[in-house]
Amino acid sequence: MNESTPITESEVQALAANWYAKLDAHAPVEDFMPLLAQQGLEMHYPEGVFKGIEGFQEWYNRVIRLFFDEHHELKEVAVLQPADPANATVVVNWQGSFWKPPEPRSQRIVLDSYHTWVVKRSPDTNKPAILKYVVEKLEYAKGSARL
Repeated sequence: MNESTPITESEVQALAANWYAKLDAHAPVEDFMPLLAQQGLEMHYPEGVFKGIEGFQEWYNRVIRLFFDEHHELKEVAVLQPADPANATVVVNWQGSFWKPPEPRSQRIVLDSYHTWVVKRSPDTNKPAILKYVVEKLEYAKGSARL
């Protein structure tokens, strides 16, 4: 396998499962580095666009201080065409709690999040890494708190 080997759906499935497991665990930011393109990274979240590794770190450090009891359940991964880079769609059910001081109770968000990813093989590891991550839409469950 080399840098130009097409990225398969099973590889993106494994990448996504690893990504969301690390998010659930609030893993150290350095644990995410093998999963992210080191050049040209772009992440589009509801709260803004974050570019590069520094942008990811800024976003991640904010959300791990905001949300707790998180759980991501991967519902769907589809690679539109095996290539390098590969375009993929990802659907994940996300649940997380947050607290707004001085409210007496935390609030719970439950939603399905629809993403498009561009995944490129890392020149360092030859494994897929996220180059572009776009949250396309959020579908909230009935009774869910809102972002």
